[in-house]
Amino acid sequence: MINAAIYVRLSDEDRNKRFRTDESESIQNQRSLLREYCLGRGWNIYDEYCDENYSGTDFERPEFRRMLGDCEKGAVNVVLCKSQSRFSRDLGVIEEYIHNRFIEWGVRFVSIVDHADTDDAYNKRTRQINGLNNEWYCEDTSLNVRRILRHKRENGQFTGSFAPYGYRIDPDDRHHLIIDSETAPVVKEIYLRYLSGQGYKKIVGELNSAGIPSPTEYKHMTDSRYVNRNADSSPDSGLWTLSTVASILRSEVYTGTLAQGRTHCVSYKNHHRLKVPEDEWIRTQNAHEAIVERDMWDAVRKMLESKTHRGSSVTGEIPALSGKVRCGVCGRPMSRNTYYNKDHTDRYYNLRCAAYRKGTDNCTNSAAVSGMELEAQIIAAVNDHIAEYCEPDTLAVSDGADGRLRAAENALGRLGAEIGKKRTFISAAYEDRLEGRISQEEYELHTAKFRADIEKIDLEKEKLLSRIEAIKKDRCSPENAEDKISRFCRIDKLDYITVNEFISSIHIGAKERDGTREIRIEWNF
Repeated sequence: MINAAIYVRLSDEDRNKRFRTDESESIQNQRSLLREYCLGRGWNIYDEYCDENYSGTDFERPEFRRMLGDCEKGAVNVVLCKSQSRFSRDLGVIEEYIHNRFIEWGVRFVSIVDHADTDDAYNKRTRQINGLNNEWYCEDTSLNVRRILRHKRENGQFTGSFAPYGYRIDPDDRHHLIIDSETAPVVKEIYLRYLSGQGYKKIVGELNSAGIPSPTEYKHMTDSRYVNRNADSSPDSGLWTLSTVASILRSEVYTGTLAQGRTHCVSYKNHHRLKVPEDEWIRTQNAHEAIVERDMWDAVRKMLESKTHRGSSVTGEIPALSGKVRCGVCGRPMSRNTYYNKDHTDRYYNLRCAAYRKGTDNCTNSAAVSGMELEAQIIAAVNDHIAEYCEPDTLAVSDGADGRLRAAENALGRLGAEIGKKRTFISAAYEDRLEGRISQEEYELHTAKFRADIEKIDLEKEKLLSRIEAIKKDRCSPENAEDKISRFCRIDKLDYITVNEFISSIHIGAKERDGTREIRIEWNF
């Protein structure tokens, strides 16, 4: 008995499919043709193998690999495809399997459209020519796609398959990004937390504790096309990670700038991606609405570029003096050493010249300095420095209210524009129904979604209006004005954001015989 393996493949997603799990019409046509071919020859269909949305140059197709395994076990006598290109467009794979392994395993290869048949000895040259043509086709297609993508990127068009977290693809222009009201506030919150001194670990912990879906999980929830082939079934799958937060903090897309072409494949056959030098990226400023102000992004980037900027493994907070303290003798960084008291209830730290500690240099600055004592001196120095510039009588006491009010009013305007767009869609659908272009049922189906979206946006508008009123009230209230001025003109505790604002670097000199040592501060202003 001849046991035939029917293999079908389609590389591009069928546009007629309503859902990702639907089978495309082309796949159905292939199945029907191959089944009829087997029936006409009395072949038994051992199994059917289907790889949809996989390239013919991809050797790791799951069903393709399963079929090869069944061939090697001897369960299959014939492999049947619509054409040789459905089996593979890689000439190396054609030679290795159709012309070698299949002969070794006693498997016959047949394709219907291009008449490939390994039982015909005179057919081999035709198969090899077809294989070469298929490979040339892939190479030409790859070059054309690269040219088209580069042209689109140079014209400021977004070319990704999925929008970055915080954005959505504009339904009216798939090459343009628009703000996602659900996730954009999360992006902004991550930047604010990082600037306030929180490290990756603490940010990740709070996002997961709050039950906020990670970018990967959010894609699964909102886009049926998304398939994560690297997903696993572990309990941590779908949670926020340190690398996810790091990626968001480093992405320039949140400033409204598209930075594309940052990696490229080795070739159409080798999908390993190589990094492109940053000066060769294709950048387009103001390509879409920003989530994060440029000043904020620049401040975060400056913090990221500091090699000693790392959150404490215990608290998740960034040490206040991180990356600022250097040896006044050799200029090397001062390294931090944390220790506890006998009861392990209180934590302390000191700083010592890293070059002396590692023995890599003959630096004479051997004595450590207490971190707590140094912080106390820095606080006093910062307060003295502020006093030179602080004039309470002329200070505004908005305490950031103007910025918050501006941001809230801008968000309100965006929501209003979104509602206007939804209402335009409803009007267009109504006209389509009157003209008979769509049925009453289709009209109700379309407009129900738009109306639900409008209701949701209205709720967001109400929240924003309440927030705007609260900000205005707080800004106009004379209460606590003295406290605000006092808080601005004096600090009682150091944190990373304050130190980073005022201080460029701190230089600790060697300890003198009388126990004193020079502490020199370089100010930002």
